[in-house]
Amino acid sequence: GKRTPDRPALISHQGPVSYKQLLAEVDQIMKAVLTCLEGKSGRIVVALNDPLELVKVVFGALKARSSVFLMNVSLAPETLVPQLQKFQPDFAITDDAYRRVIQASSEGVRIVSLPELRESKPAATPPRGRQDLAAPALALAMDDGGLAYHSHRSILAGAVSWSTFVPLKVEDLVLAAQPLYTWEGLYSLI
Repeated sequence: GKRTPDRPALISHQGPVSYKQLLAEVDQIMKAVLTCLEGKSGRIVVALNDPLELVKVVFGALKARSSVFLMNVSLAPETLVPQLQKFQPDFAITDDAYRRVIQASSEGVRIVSLPELRESKPAATPPRGRQDLAAPALALAMDDGGLAYHSHRSILAGAVSWSTFVPLKVEDLVLAAQPLYTWEGLYSLI
């Protein structure tokens, strides 16, 4: 990314996003998340339909040193409510379609849409110091309804292991794996 800032980092139906553009958007989202959480890390639920925006928000929230629950937006509300109650979010970033589901399950949680988040005036500064790579970073729903938490370290180890099963060459620009709220999709992205 740093050596080739103009190369595509992500490619979507909207076109390519360069590493430089991705980093700028992730930093903007990180600062907005920190502002919404008053400079502290928190537990953030992310429920977005657009996979490109989902990637940017997840990276921004992780860079803000928050724990992120990737909500499977294809599930019925009666399945999502218990998952959200287990995660106990402080904050939610969502499409308006999922606002009611989050409100029904998480009393007192601040809920914003992605456009609202982007329009906020970031006032918080990025965290300083070393990040705790063993702290919970991502929560994904399991088939039994429980949540599995993974740290930055375990996600990276999983991605490295996953890469042995999905051989990529240097000239491969993109690997599209959907949906991102699965381990396979997440590992493929990383």
